[in-house]
Amino acid sequence: MKVGVQLPQGWNAEFAGWDGARAVRRMLEVAALAERLGFESLWLGDHVSTRADRDDPFLEGLTAMTAVAATVPRVELGFTTLCSPFRSPALTAKIAGTLDAVSGGRLLLGLGAGWKAEEFAAYGFDFPPTRQRLQLFEEHLEVISRLLVPGAGPITWEGPTIRLDRAINNPASAASTRRIPILVGGAGPNVTFRLAARFADELNIGVTPEEAGRLRDLARDRCEEIGRNPDSLPLSTGYSASWEWRDHRHGRAPEPRLADNDYTADSPLLRLPPLIEGLAQWQDLGFGRVVASLHRDIAVSDDPLHELRADCLAAGLELGMDRPGAP
Repeated sequence: MKVGVQLPQGWNAEFAGWDGARAVRRMLEVAALAERLGFESLWLGDHVSTRADRDDPFLEGLTAMTAVAATVPRVELGFTTLCSPFRSPALTAKIAGTLDAVSGGRLLLGLGAGWKAEEFAAYGFDFPPTRQRLQLFEEHLEVISRLLVPGAGPITWEGPTIRLDRAINNPASAASTRRIPILVGGAGPNVTFRLAARFADELNIGVTPEEAGRLRDLARDRCEEIGRNPDSLPLSTGYSASWEWRDHRHGRAPEPRLADNDYTADSPLLRLPPLIEGLAQWQDLGFGRVVASLHRDIAVSDDPLHELRADCLAAGLELGMDRPGAP
């Protein structure tokens, strides 16, 4: 099983009181360290504000990933996930093709329908009901998939909400022989899993291990419905690996590393088992990748990343980094 790292971006208020330049420097330091330690991928999100809508620094994901791609040369780069309604799908495909070229062919394009109504309102985007957002997402996936095919030529499209007149996406990727893989994020078996079966190269499901087995089987069913080999749609998930969560999971009182803690004992993350057991569970369930989030700990210390590596190795995992130059 491959293990990736969610980079500090500001979502968990890890940059509270910092200026933007310091936040970027720390993000890049963590990215470089994660690569040196052998983690196979680095991830950013696509929110526009912190988790609790605080007035703290938060780095825009696409711009930040360009800096990561230019700084860290070997690991895979992914998004968990781009909020597709924030951009026209043609523009998303154009940005992805350029970013893949900047990175030398390392991009995994994570896409989702969006869920945080407050940030849609804050930035002036419509936030339709879930059913309509998923219908829009389906059309976005249709358009993006077509524009990511290298050498496809101009694309004309007229759908329910999107019209394109000879849209050109060149470069569509770093090389004419590579189509950028698409990751679809979500846990809805009726719509999202069917969209993943049609369009995705990976499905990211954010659930606890107790729920994962049932949803894994449903994802495989969605592939079989359309005649797709279920083994061709690998599954991934996220996992909390912060000191604070680990204290909770071991039954100890948390020791906050930063003031103004946003988390409470009601969080579903606190139901997860200790890290080593949790990683082993995901592997046993057939998930091919875990993306570990270190929350605010990683903003103030390198130690959590070293500890995460040690836990992964103790769980019998190979971190997944097989590019030349990996330790």
